[in-house]
Amino acid sequence: MQLDNKTISYSIEWKCIIIPYLFLNLLNLSGLLIGIDMITINRGVCLLINCNIFLLKGLKATLFFLLFFSNFIFLFTKYKKTSSLLIALLAFIILSLEESYGVQSRTGITVFIWLSIFFAYFIYGKNKNKFGLYENRVKLPIQVILACYTLAGISKLQTTGLSWIYSAKLMPLQIVKSNQTNFIDKMYFGEIINNKVEFIMQNETLVIILLAGALLIELTSGLGMINKKMRLLYAFLLLSMHIGIYYLFQIAITPFIVPLVLFMINPLYWVCKICIRLRLAIQ
Repeated sequence: MQLDNKTISYSIEWKCIIIPYLFLNLLNLSGLLIGIDMITINRGVCLLINCNIFLLKGLKATLFFLLFFSNFIFLFTKYKKTSSLLIALLAFIILSLEESYGVQSRTGITVFIWLSIFFAYFIYGKNKNKFGLYENRVKLPIQVILACYTLAGISKLQTTGLSWIYSAKLMPLQIVKSNQTNFIDKMYFGEIINNKVEFIMQNETLVIILLAGALLIELTSGLGMINKKMRLLYAFLLLSMHIGIYYLFQIAITPFIVPLVLFMINPLYWVCKICIRLRLAIQ
């Protein structure tokens, strides 16, 4: 009975992650594909082949069909390995087209998440004991997410060293550049920018501390793999970092935020658990 309950718990947890992630991933990739109408610079797979062929109506329609078909197969059939690998390949092609179109939106993590899901089913899918699969189809994508944040922190150190922490003086200029496209046509543009810039200028020491904290969070994010409590802690720390970035620079890095929230916090799963407990309490 205990094993049955554990299996049910794993199943609910996975469905609360993968169903919204599939939907949002499908929405994102299909939206990107619709908007791409030219190749300006070769990136990704476009370095190997002429990606202009994917812009032909017939091949673009084929990509759309394969994208919807692979998501359907993954969700409703047992062919998880094949469909997850196909989704990863399609994501690689579409995101290569996006970057070759000239948009740099840090979407590469999507490919690695789907590859990690593929490897979870490839390595653990044939085992009679399915708990290895149940755990690792969640753990492996989380490892990818945390590894990306760790690498981001290492990249900052390699590029600018610890001087990155003391870049608070440059932030007012970055704020103006990041916000102007969103507010340039609105009357309250100056007020919003002035408030942010004034806060930075008046609280430079606090900003340096926050930047140091953000760097430390990224560098130590691997600790989020220790257990579920540490996973939740780092999920909220990383999410708070994204909230700060959005508030100051009006930049939402959704390719990271979406899997961070779904795989590491999994809010739908907590809602389901609360509903089940309330139902049991009422009975």
